[in-house]
Amino acid sequence: MLTWLAAHGWSGATRSLIAHGERGDQVAVDALWMLWYFRPADTVVWDTLTRWRRPDSTYDPVNFSRLALGDSPNDDFVVWEAKRFDHPINDMARRYLATEASDAVVQSFCREVVGAEPEIDRRLVAYCVEHDVTPVDPVQRAGFLLLTRQFDRYQAHDPDGRLVVAYYPPESHPIAERVRQCLVELGDLDRTARLIASRQPVSLLWDEETAEFAAGLVTRAAWAQLWNLLLSRRVDEMMTHLPAFPPDWHPTEPADRDLFARLRALPPDRTMIALNFIRADLDHYPDWTSTAGRPLDDAEPAHLVLAQEALADPAVSDDARAWLEPLVLCLEHRFRS
Repeated sequence: MLTWLAAHGWSGATRSLIAHGERGDQVAVDALWMLWYFRPADTVVWDTLTRWRRPDSTYDPVNFSRLALGDSPNDDFVVWEAKRFDHPINDMARRYLATEASDAVVQSFCREVVGAEPEIDRRLVAYCVEHDVTPVDPVQRAGFLLLTRQFDRYQAHDPDGRLVVAYYPPESHPIAERVRQCLVELGDLDRTARLIASRQPVSLLWDEETAEFAAGLVTRAAWAQLWNLLLSRRVDEMMTHLPAFPPDWHPTEPADRDLFARLRALPPDRTMIALNFIRADLDHYPDWTSTAGRPLDDAEPAHLVLAQEALADPAVSDDARAWLEPLVLCLEHRFRS
């Protein structure tokens, strides 16, 4: 069709199609819709089509004429066009979303916005804020407000953080990292870390998550929150993050203060060498390495006994002893405090 239009001249072809359309020729109407899609600046064609209000007759889910006329457009097509910024039909899709679209279509659009790669389009976020486009579902709404950094609205909607826990996807999901980044940016990481972990034991937080939360707490000098988080983690994670604490800080609880001081008194270089050694040679210590690699939250009194016996064994190497010293201290604190 475009070849025919070019051969006959755009203006002449347009006048001919309009004349045929005025006489009820649906083929001409279809052709004019196609012409407008490729030449949206042609106001004559657009004014004619909107005056007729006759959609393209082709049986195609991607029927942009129905969207242009607001005549029951295809849901997927609305979402697709609303994400773009290269044609007037995109603005029409966004107007439809803000005024007429069903809750399901709005939720689908919001899911596309926060899942965009490589990053969220801030123009779409601005549109959503301006027109209050958010999912109706409470869980999806919480995730959307958080990921689009509408933090005030997110906190008002999800004051105790339970909704974002339900929203939080599996670690393998690409949005998981974005959720964690936004939570770090939001603050109150101690509560957030515990809530996210409530879908599984706190001790099973992914190492990457622990590092992100810990880094965020260090940035905010939230030392009490960092300490509480580390008390639930593995000893190697505890020792890895211990040097981040300032020299003049200590926990308020006496038992915590004693543990903190004794851990800080351990030679950090020797301890970290031991940690790396044990990670590489776990099979050399079959009796207690399962305890050493266990998160403190999952430890039992029997693990303390096992670690104490290993530490008292004169045959245990210096590297292993350097690991066992902080492990025994942490387990003693856990079961005697």
